[in-house]
Amino acid sequence: MKTGAKRWFAAAAAVGMAAVVGVGIWAGVHFGTKDKVDFGENMLVTPSGGSDLMQITSTTVETRDGQTTQQLTANVNPSTADVLVDWTIAWSGSAVSWGSGSQGTVTDYVTVTPSSDGARTATVTCKAPFGTKAVVTASIRGRSDIKDTCAVDYVQRYSDVTASLSFSDGTSSRNESWTLGSSTSVTVGFPQSTTVSDLAAYNGSGSATAAYSDVYTIASGANTVTVSYAFTESYVAALAEAGVTKTAGSYQTLNSSLSGNKATLSAFSADDILGLNGQSVTTVEYSAYKSYLASHANDVMLNIKIDVASKENVSGGSKVYQVKFADIGQTQFTIDIPETSIRF
Repeated sequence: MKTGAKRWFAAAAAVGMAAVVGVGIWAGVHFGTKDKVDFGENMLVTPSGGSDLMQITSTTVETRDGQTTQQLTANVNPSTADVLVDWTIAWSGSAVSWGSGSQGTVTDYVTVTPSSDGARTATVTCKAPFGTKAVVTASIRGRSDIKDTCAVDYVQRYSDVTASLSFSDGTSSRNESWTLGSSTSVTVGFPQSTTVSDLAAYNGSGSATAAYSDVYTIASGANTVTVSYAFTESYVAALAEAGVTKTAGSYQTLNSSLSGNKATLSAFSADDILGLNGQSVTTVEYSAYKSYLASHANDVMLNIKIDVASKENVSGGSKVYQVKFADIGQTQFTIDIPETSIRF
């Protein structure tokens, strides 16, 4: 080591610097649009705090191709010291302690790349989800005892949400089940009914479940799962046939309770979600309403939206199902005509 460097270490003053925790999803410099999976969103870099001689800080940076990375800076004291910094990365434990999914070479999952040889800055990039904590080390070249480290974690990633709604009026052959799965275009059965009262007799139940990645070092999960629905213009026109006025596109939330990643919906009835609860609708109007639905079977009638907010400050998601109705049937009703009015 150079004499000046030795003198610097002997004279180094105790100056504390705050450790900065960098998480890929939070703040960043934005350059472009993401065109592939951004695993860096879920990478969490936590500097250890270092010493008076070196501390690492971290800043989130988004690359031009939309990938989230962490830029690390090895802050040496004094800053004018003539030294070079080496950067390394390794798993925090041995193979027997590997977590979910992490196997083999650490750089297959996460890398640290110095800006140049001996630079005090380096970039940490997440290439794939990993299930074992990694550790980045910055050390003074020739004085490996003067160093600082960062823990690198992968926070469990939100992947999808699915739901199901069921309607039962006590007769199993008349039950309806709406499955909201991977496809957002859904055709469902319409509850069998000839009047609004029949529709109100259908008790509704259901749930929505968020899915998260199997590979991670820090568990996340759902903080909230919210299910709401809105009428389309076409469905508003169908309701108008029944003499009911509603607004298209205005979402209404179904009450629910969350356990783990599953939201269980509170009890509701079919006429609630179909906009007919509390409405005075005659049999003739109800028939006109169902006739409109039957003749517009290719139209989306409801939008059911599921919003997921995640824990650990990582991204959740939103999914909108476009719902069409099938098996609508026709309402049957009778008209009484006095016999004296019939002429042959």
